[in-house]
Amino acid sequence: QLAACYRILHRLRMTDTINTHIAARVPGVENRFILNPYGLLFNEIRASNLVTVDLQGRIVGQRSDVNAAGFSIHGAIFKARADVFCSLHTHTRAG
Repeated sequence: QLAACYRILHRLRMTDTINTHIAARVPGVENRFILNPYGLLFNEIRASNLVTVDLQGRIVGQRSDVNAAGFSIHGAIFKARADVFCSLHTHTRAG
């Protein structure tokens, strides 16, 4: 579902090359979330290339470059708000 959200935002032109990100908690797993790896455009995101990280920023289970800005923003949100499941950060013209 998260990968599909990236592609929807790409279609809606709600992206800024590699400088925006979306993150979602891993269902049923405490203190972990998934987000895009650094360097991929939204239309390149697939479920298979999303990165799982813990709340300390450590990559879990695969080798990839985590989007450091994405971790900083979404990690802080997920640490502060246990009730938030998904967060989006975009640089749209309207924003």
